Amino acid sequence: MSHVNAIAAWDEERGTLHLVDQMAFNARMRRLKPGQGESFVVRVEREADAKKHHQLKWYYGYIVKQCCQATGYTVVEMDYLFRAEHMPRDVETLSLISYEQMADYNVNCEKTAAEEIGVIVVGPREARDYIAA
Repeated sequence: MSHVNAIAAWDEERGTLHLVDQMAFNARMRRLKPGQGESFVVRVEREADAKKHHQLKWYYGYIVKQCCQATGYTVVEMDYLFRAEHMPRDVETLSLISYEQMADYNVNCEKTAAEEIGVIVVGPREARDYIAA
């Protein structure tokens, strides 16, 4: 394990951020086996943004990458092919796509990979599905 995710909530009254499940976070941190005084980088992002970022990582890191390996196309070429076939008509770019649209997009790209390229996209469940905590 290389990182720990946690859900936190903003307390407007106190002006502080607090972990929703402190015990689970502490347990995951112990699995990292941190050294005394070791420093960590903490990144805060809205949950919706984290979910979409996760979907994009699955798309490029698993779907596109495995299809490129099978076909010899570059990432740019494979991405262009998928976008031409599956990009919602009302969305200009993946950076503007909604979470729900991206979920459908990934499913459609995986279907194309299987049916037209012969690639069954594989990866760990936690890479495939956004796990909030």
